[in-house]
Amino acid sequence: MPKLKKQDPKNCRDRNQAFSWYNGKRIYHGVWGSPEAKKNYRRFCTALDEDHVLPLRVNREDGGVIVAELADGFLGAG
Repeated sequence: MPKLKKQDPKNCRDRNQAFSWYNGKRIYHGVWGSPEAKKNYRRFCTALDEDHVLPLRVNREDGGVIVAELADGFLGAG
């Protein structure tokens, strides 16, 4: 049997949104190709490498979070 390699989830695109799959759920990173989306994806992969627990991301300048992220955190994805 081949050995499994540790690989980061792929950064995917759907309707100009960047996201990754984690435990069967979509984790959104932002608008595809934007510096914010790339930063969120790198942060996502780093969090998975460290302790397999996703932090709640703060995506806005005012310090707010997106409702979908709160729901994902409540349901166990984050």
